[in-house]
Amino acid sequence: MSHIAPQEGEAPQTVTLLPVQRAMLDVIKFAEGTGTPESYKTWFGNVQGFEDPTKLTIGQIKAAQDRFFKAGHGTFTDNTGRTLKSAAVGAYQMMKPEGRIGKTGLTLNSLFNQDTQDRLALEYMRTEAGVTPEMLQQQGFTRQISAMMGKPWASFWGSKHNQKTKEFSVLRDLFNKRLAYHKKATWPDRTLTTLNKKYPDVNPEPRNVEIKKTQDIRDHFKNTVKILGRGY
Repeated sequence: MSHIAPQEGEAPQTVTLLPVQRAMLDVIKFAEGTGTPESYKTWFGNVQGFEDPTKLTIGQIKAAQDRFFKAGHGTFTDNTGRTLKSAAVGAYQMMKPEGRIGKTGLTLNSLFNQDTQDRLALEYMRTEAGVTPEMLQQQGFTRQISAMMGKPWASFWGSKHNQKTKEFSVLRDLFNKRLAYHKKATWPDRTLTTLNKKYPDVNPEPRNVEIKKTQDIRDHFKNTVKILGRGY
């Protein structure tokens, strides 16, 4: 469940984000094991068949989490052997999204959909992790950044939550790859943008010049002069 490239038919994001923000959101999904087109509907432990959280409001999520526990879900053992419970929900596996509305412009009546979850994740990054877009632009994905991200997200290298974490190099390399992808996706050339969305690793081919076949050497010479005159 680590594939996070945009999928055909996936709902488009409506939050205007910087490439570094999009890249980090992709990394969170990968680290938390939710990197699929259905990621925004995910419950802790990838429990299937439970309620669709994207059809609930932020204010209704808490009650749904209580029902999740009552249904017998969410129990796990950490690295120290302790038995714990979690009802983390959504693409970014949030525990108390109602407490992170902050400056997002959202309300308790906002649907817990893709747009809402993206905004809330950015608020988690800002308030709990202390990671800002400016830091990501200046530093990139460093060990310090990873450890800071490990405060709200236990799967990041450097987290102190005593849970299984992803290797730093894996997270860093993924961040860099997704950052390059999202930078391409913001190029103004729409044709090239579309191409790179479908084939993220493609690069434009060098421009080729075709020399028409001529019947005699004088025609060939004329063609050569014309090509040189055009600056090719």
